[in-house]
Amino acid sequence: MMRKLGVLCFGLLALAGGVNAATLPKAWLDKPLAQIRQQAENHDAGAQAALGAMYKDGVKVAQDREQALLWLRKAAEQGEAGAQVDLADLYAADGGEAAQEAAAELYRKAFATLLKAAERGEAERQHDLGFMYLNGLGVEQNDAEAARWFRKAAQQGLVDAEVSLGWMYEGGRGVEQDHAQAVAWYRKGADRGYDLAQTNLGWMYANGLGVPADAAKAVELYRLAAVQGLARAQTNLGWMYLQGLGVGADPVEAYAWFAVAKVNGSHTAPGNLDLAETKLSGARLAAARKRGEQYIARYSK
Repeated sequence: MMRKLGVLCFGLLALAGGVNAATLPKAWLDKPLAQIRQQAENHDAGAQAALGAMYKDGVKVAQDREQALLWLRKAAEQGEAGAQVDLADLYAADGGEAAQEAAAELYRKAFATLLKAAERGEAERQHDLGFMYLNGLGVEQNDAEAARWFRKAAQQGLVDAEVSLGWMYEGGRGVEQDHAQAVAWYRKGADRGYDLAQTNLGWMYANGLGVPADAAKAVELYRLAAVQGLARAQTNLGWMYLQGLGVGADPVEAYAWFAVAKVNGSHTAPGNLDLAETKLSGARLAAARKRGEQYIARYSK
């Protein structure tokens, strides 16, 4: 499963948020694509699920829905839970009644498989189970159960779960709201270089939630995530430059970060680009567009 939910917006600046369903294990990401494809063609369910997820999200390959459906179906038929959830996501996005029913059945099958693995102590599956409880996928929605499973996975050091648990504490979802706890869990992931954790921790510093407000520290954290290609961090960093928060006001730099954030899928970046452009003209606007092209080449995913 390779998606991020819980993205919240306020004005033009993205809030901390995002419960990230378990990403592909590093073992798959480190393998050559040709090797993954060969294993998939040899009926390896894990490889089929990985290849399907890559096509679904455009990781290591160009995004291709038909290829994603092909490989995810093969893996789902073999009972691979991650593939069942990814395939259900694709069906759910279709919107038709038959597709919705198919998605619901796949979610139920995946939940049963994940529950067994989570009870065995597998951290990634514990986090996936929390994600399903959080979003009511294959099971009745339950914030408290989501937080419980996120905690089990986070206590094993799973970075996605650390961020998810932090998000629950930030919003008071399934736990008593506690910004200091949110900061503590975000910091664990940020210290390991995880872009979503860095962005969420930056938001906490920008707004003085659980820590004293420190715009300069927020800029530092946003930048660490922005150079990794995270659109939300790029948008937030651009906003800091546009407003002169924690850094000198620089609409040229703001424009460049908004430009790459737009390419990386930010929904707020287009409006922010228009706003930055109102502060630029002539040679400065030309310079901003050129820098934007450079940042797109350097920091787009």
